[in-house]
Amino acid sequence: MSKSGGKDTTTAKKWVSYFDALRMISAMAVVLIHVSCKGWVKIPIGAPGWWGSNFWDGATRWAVPIFVMISGALMLDPAKKFSIKKIYSKNILRMIVVLRYGLFYIFCLIFLYLRMILLAS
Repeated sequence: MSKSGGKDTTTAKKWVSYFDALRMISAMAVVLIHVSCKGWVKIPIGAPGWWGSNFWDGATRWAVPIFVMISGALMLDPAKKFSIKKIYSKNILRMIVVLRYGLFYIFCLIFLYLRMILLAS
């Protein structure tokens, strides 16, 4: 066991190669969800393009849960030692910041959409 600066350098982080492949495939699937959603909303129901958009939208819905499962697998690695305090201070606070930004963005879109509707009538 070699030590450098008080830290053990012989233990390497466990790298799971298929997590990287799943991340890449999931990222492409999320992009496809967003692209197909645009066609799903704009094309008349029952048209061939609507069926294609609906197919791709439904066929790629697995992507977001895969991201959540990979995050959980990496965060809850049994080799890592973690405490409830660390989870709350590091991970939960980050999620709250992202959630607040997302909610702000959604409220801005709703406001602009409602404003557009009111100005049109």
